[in-house]
Amino acid sequence: QEVTGLAPCGGNLCLSRHARHEGLAVVSLRDPSSPVVLGVAPLAGHGADVAVQGATAYVAEGHHGVGVYDVSRPGQISLVQRLDPGEKIVSVAARKGLVVAASHQRDLYVYSLEGGTALLAHVRSDRKISRVRLLPGQLWVLDDQEQWVEVWDLSDPAQPVKVGEHRDNAALYFHLRFQGDAAFG
Repeated sequence: QEVTGLAPCGGNLCLSRHARHEGLAVVSLRDPSSPVVLGVAPLAGHGADVAVQGATAYVAEGHHGVGVYDVSRPGQISLVQRLDPGEKIVSVAARKGLVVAASHQRDLYVYSLEGGTALLAHVRSDRKISRVRLLPGQLWVLDDQEQWVEVWDLSDPAQPVKVGEHRDNAALYFHLRFQGDAAFG
């Protein structure tokens, strides 16, 4: 089963797989040479990506939107709700009270997690989307050819504003990890 997304979840790792039967898995890496699957959950669609905030995993499930799962007890993963904007969702990102769902057809949906889940904004990218990432105050969108990264300002999540793009080494920029002013590849 192809792994399509990885995200730290507690002291474990959540992964999405291109499968329905066991599309979301929580894996212990306590002994990295011998990973242990702690729990799995079936998905409504094929898992395309996963993001985690706290004890909640958000799984991009294609035409079934985003599945929201409680992973606080890895052996008993449970579906909490579904975010369904009515399009095929290919990527998802979560950070500090926000979730962004991205469709392959250029649509970006920004949800607030404060006091329940509410759609804050729906905007369109200039290109078809492969992946999204949330950074402090920004949304990065990688196109499906991995040639462009759009940068969106989310200082007001209800009104995202595209502020720029990277063309050279787009995939490299997108996959960098940041800590303070330092970037790590």
